[in-house]
Amino acid sequence: MTEYLLAAGWSNRSVPGYPHVLLEIPDQQRRLTLELRLAGAASADAPAAAR
Repeated sequence: MTEYLLAAGWSNRSVPGYPHVLLEIPDQQRRLTLELRLAGAASADAPAAAR
């Protein structure tokens, strides 16, 4: 997905050492943060029964 957004003109504004990918659209009105989640890690959004 990242490659498609970059090809569409989005910019990678990631900070070295920061574990997320920060993308910004050229008009700077929208930003997207992609987080890496480890397999098996419980999500704060997941229902308690699914953890």
